Amino acid sequence: ENMPSGEIVAEKKLVKLLNQLKKAKGEGIGRHEAPRGECIHYVKLNESELPEVWKARAPTYNNLMSWVPMLLGQQIADIPIVIASIDPCIACMDRVTILNKNNDQTYYYS
Repeated sequence: ENMPSGEIVAEKKLVKLLNQLKKAKGEGIGRHEAPRGECIHYVKLNESELPEVWKARAPTYNNLMSWVPMLLGQQIADIPIVIASIDPCIACMDRVTILNKNNDQTYYYS
């Protein structure tokens, strides 16, 4: 009921969509509610085949700060159970790919 009025915009032809994105310039944010919380993607396009900037924030990243009050006063043996209670996805939290345009090398950090 709180959604803006208007039609849903969707492109059924993936090739057409990809070609449009290669020519696009600007930035945008996509947000959705995932099982662990809010997932956010930010992208900046500059009329290139590759995005100039793409940042993703997984819900587990926001949930990290809740660990502190959850773990206060707990026994060390209970730490895995307490952390598992919010079902963290550690691998989802932080990773980056750096593309060096000067020498076409790709670096992955995780």
